[in-house]
Amino acid sequence: AVIILGATEVTYTTGSYYALTTSHANVMKNFDSADHYLKVSFVVPPSNRVRIKVFLPYCVGCDGGLELGLATDASATALDTKYNHFVWDVDESDSVTITQEWNINGADHSWSAGQSKTLYCTAKEGTAGGRLFFGKGIGTTYYGSWMMEAIALPTTIADGT
Repeated sequence: AVIILGATEVTYTTGSYYALTTSHANVMKNFDSADHYLKVSFVVPPSNRVRIKVFLPYCVGCDGGLELGLATDASATALDTKYNHFVWDVDESDSVTITQEWNINGADHSWSAGQSKTLYCTAKEGTAGGRLFFGKGIGTTYYGSWMMEAIALPTTIADGT
């Protein structure tokens, strides 16, 4: 059985977007008089292992190498640069959906079962100009929601041998 430890959905009745920069920054948009971060809070499971999933429904103009990462606070302090992953890299202006997952062994970060953690999704682009849309689109079409989840993993994960 899959155990979802925490989930965040950022959506809005009006279409909006986060504009990418060339430095890792937290994916965030201010609306309804509040900062809405793409983040997830959870309690570390007994296995001390979690999978973090991010879903970005509508990415436009991400033509400079889109990179996603994980941060530990609102200032975009990296959990570890090994989580900075290239998720899209083409030289064109397609609109795409991005799904990214990271497996984290809490022992690598001095975590222990029962601790409360919050992780933020960071993003950067090789050439600024890309946009990560969410919410209402054009007419009756919706872009969808930014989503971030923390899922418990088992203590032992096979290595494929």
